[in-house]
Amino acid sequence: MDRVVMQKEKSMKATVFRFTNSMEDPRRFLKEATKFVEENVSSGEKVVCALSGGVDSSTTAEIFRRAIGNRLYPLHFDTGFMRRIGGKEEVKLVEESFKDFENFELIDKKETFYDNVFGKEDAEEKRKSFRSTYEQVLNEKIEEIGATVMTQGTIRPDILETEGKIKSQNNVDTDFDVEKLVEPLAGLYKPDVRKLAKELGFPEKNWMRQPFLGPGLSARTVGVVNREKLENEKIANDLVERFVERYFEKNYGRVGLWDEVVGARIPFQYFAVTLDGEMEANGEINEYLEDLGLDAEAFNLKNKATGVKEVEGGRERVYSPPVLLRGNLEPEVLNYLGREVPSRFGVSRVLFQLVGSEETDWIVGIRAVDSKDAITAEPLEIPLSEWEELGKEIARETDSKIVAYDLTPKPPATIEYE
Repeated sequence: MDRVVMQKEKSMKATVFRFTNSMEDPRRFLKEATKFVEENVSSGEKVVCALSGGVDSSTTAEIFRRAIGNRLYPLHFDTGFMRRIGGKEEVKLVEESFKDFENFELIDKKETFYDNVFGKEDAEEKRKSFRSTYEQVLNEKIEEIGATVMTQGTIRPDILETEGKIKSQNNVDTDFDVEKLVEPLAGLYKPDVRKLAKELGFPEKNWMRQPFLGPGLSARTVGVVNREKLENEKIANDLVERFVERYFEKNYGRVGLWDEVVGARIPFQYFAVTLDGEMEANGEINEYLEDLGLDAEAFNLKNKATGVKEVEGGRERVYSPPVLLRGNLEPEVLNYLGREVPSRFGVSRVLFQLVGSEETDWIVGIRAVDSKDAITAEPLEIPLSEWEELGKEIARETDSKIVAYDLTPKPPATIEYE
C-alpha cells in the first residue's frame, strides 16, 4: 500500500499522512483507504473533519465514519461565502445532508470571515486571509473537542496547484493544532472521487455535485468584496446554475450527464463571477482585431484574474486583468480568440459581452466548462443565443448591467478566477 508521510516541519505542527494510491477499482480502494485511516488513527483519538459539503470532503467523512465511528467530529463553518442553490442557502442543504452523523456541527462564523476578507483586492491575499481565518476557527473547535487528528477532502489537483504556486488551496499545508493530518484521497482526481462516492451509496445529487472551491464566493466576487457585491454574486451564481441545469434537463433529460468510463460529470463546472465595472481600451489588442478584419473592440477590466501558461517543466501563474470583447463576432471566431488572445498578449482570460450598457458598477461573467480532471478544461458547448438569454435574465435580476461569457479554455485560464 503506497503512502506518503511528511515529517513535521517548523512551519507545520502536524505530521501529514497522505494516501497516494491511484484508484482502479472503487471497492478495493475503499477497503485500502479505510485500512489506511485505521492504521494512522490510534484507538481513542478524536478526529475533526472539515466539511465543505462537496463530494471530496463528504467522501472523506464517510470513510472515516466507517473506520472510527463516533470518534469522528464533522464540522461545517458558515463562512458567509457559500452559494444560494435554487434560492436556498447552501449551509442549510449541507446541514440536512449530514443530519445522520452523530457529532456533526454547523458553526456560524460569517462575521469573522467578513472582517478578515472584506476590503482585500489581491487574489492571493484574499485566499491567505481566508486560510488563516479557516485555521483560526478550526483550531478553536479542535481545542474544544480535544481532537488530536484532522482530516479534510484534499485531492491531487489541490496539492498540484498549491505546490505549483498557481493558487493557495485552503486545504493544503494549513497549520492545524493537531498531531496528525490524515488525508485518504490525496492521490485521486475528481472523477475517481465521484466513482468512490457512488460506491459508498451516496445519492446521485451528492456524488454528481459540481466542484465548489473552499473560499467560496469570496473568490468569485473578484477584487474587493463587500456585502452588496457579494449579494449580487449570490444571485447571479444561482441564476447561472439554474440555467445550465434547465438546459441539460430540457435537452438531455437530466441536469447533468455522467461518463461512466472516465467518471466525469458533464458539464464539469458552471458559475458566475462578479467584477468591477471599470474598464479601459486595450490599444494593442484593438490593433490586432483590426488587422484580422474584425468588427470588435477590446477592453481591459479593472480587476485581475488568475491564468496559467505552459513553461518548460510545467506551468506558471499569470495574474492580470481579463479582456472584454465587444462587437459582432461569430462563435468560431470567439473560440479562436479565447485561445489566441491570452497566449499572444499575456492576459489571464477573454470574455465576450452578451448584453449591457456603457456603464455599470459590476460586470457578471459566466463561466461554464467541461473537464475530466480539472487540469485542463474547455468552454461548455451551448449556443451563444442561449447564453444571451441568460445574460438578459441576469441583467434584470441583479445590479449588473453588463453580462459577459468567458471564452477561455484551461490553459491559458484557470477554471476559477481567483
